[in-house]
Amino acid sequence: MKIIIAALAALCLVLTTTVVEAALASTCNNLAKGRLKSLSGTNAVSFSIFNASSTPKVINWIDYKGRAKTYAFLRPGEGLEQQSYQTHVWAVLDQVGNCVNVYQLGEYNLNIRLSD
Repeated sequence: MKIIIAALAALCLVLTTTVVEAALASTCNNLAKGRLKSLSGTNAVSFSIFNASSTPKVINWIDYKGRAKTYAFLRPGEGLEQQSYQTHVWAVLDQVGNCVNVYQLGEYNLNIRLSD
């Protein structure tokens, strides 16, 4: 019975990881194709990003036309606190420009911790 439960737990982890990776790839793909953009926002929110990874990250705001505007370059151990608006899109890239993750801000303040 323990073996079956362990096998099911491992399968769930693989399926969850695959779904998350597929969603991230889809979001990054939409960003690359210009399908994501910030919408006009009137409700202010803030977010913070801490780079706990071992490599630098680039933080870009995606403007109202879907163009990236660089706001920060975070070395390992550095962070950013940023005011923004609901519906705004922010992207995290690695140092050579590959998409790491994309965030569309919602109703609540967001705390992001980047890791390897």
